[in-house]
Amino acid sequence: MKVIEHGPNAWFLYAERQALFLEVHCKREAFAHSVLLRLNAEETRAYGIEGRVFIDALAQWVRAAEAAVDGPYRKRDVAGLYSDKIAEAMDAWLADRTGDSPGKTPPA
Repeated sequence: MKVIEHGPNAWFLYAERQALFLEVHCKREAFAHSVLLRLNAEETRAYGIEGRVFIDALAQWVRAAEAAVDGPYRKRDVAGLYSDKIAEAMDAWLADRTGDSPGKTPPA
């Protein structure tokens, strides 16, 4: 799994083989959480056509829907199945941005 795009403080888009996953950062009252969606065929096709514009719009839609107590996207949340891969992808993405390798201790 690999981070392929991100919207600062809003979402991350991951790819694994042919599958795309969108992690949306949501907030309801004082509680923040994330929802990880595997994009379906229609969403994947829309991303292929519209790119980041589509992902921004989808993320906004998910955030608005998740403001409800039982948001409809929770049924599609696959975070529990991919948490290890997401963590590894995030570590690699952060390391690429900082020039460090994951788990590397900076020199003293």
